[in-house]
Amino acid sequence: MKTRKEWYEAGNNRPCYPYLCVASSQNTYSIYGSCADGIQVNPYRLQWSNSKERFIEEETHYFRWGREVARPKPWFWIPEVFTIKGQRMIEGPELRELFLAALGHGLKGIRYYIHGSGSGWSGYEKSPSLVAEMKKINADIKKIEPILSASLFVSTQTIGDFGKGCRQYNLWSGDEGVLVILRNLDYTTDR
Repeated sequence: MKTRKEWYEAGNNRPCYPYLCVASSQNTYSIYGSCADGIQVNPYRLQWSNSKERFIEEETHYFRWGREVARPKPWFWIPEVFTIKGQRMIEGPELRELFLAALGHGLKGIRYYIHGSGSGWSGYEKSPSLVAEMKKINADIKKIEPILSASLFVSTQTIGDFGKGCRQYNLWSGDEGVLVILRNLDYTTDR
């Protein structure tokens, strides 16, 4: 609260929002959600998940937590577009799948991290196909920006079996209408 107050007293009119990294838990999210203008969620489940084949579903739990503790304020997502210690980097279709899940939870912004490379880690500039997918996602956001900016999360439900069905996300976008996202759950990611 002190940092937020100093931020505004210094004349900064941009949002003050913490990012909640891999060590965060639902309890940590709750602490910071009430004292900021929004929350940045960066779960990075590909690198730190015990179930690499279903890391996307793990990451969506963090999306839900971020949405719940930030409301009625916005939440933002920092996708895992880097690799450490020789592990594999997220692939374009996986990033797209996570993006759709994040949108379904009322996402209001994306902040890609990290571009550069250093000792033991590589940023997204090392993956031209990932950069291409990031550009497509950004273009898709611009196409439906009026719908997204007005959207409010309503509900989500799983249709069919968890591993064989789909997940439906419902968002209300005021005068712009309703946004419904269907995401296939019949997938397995690379290890």
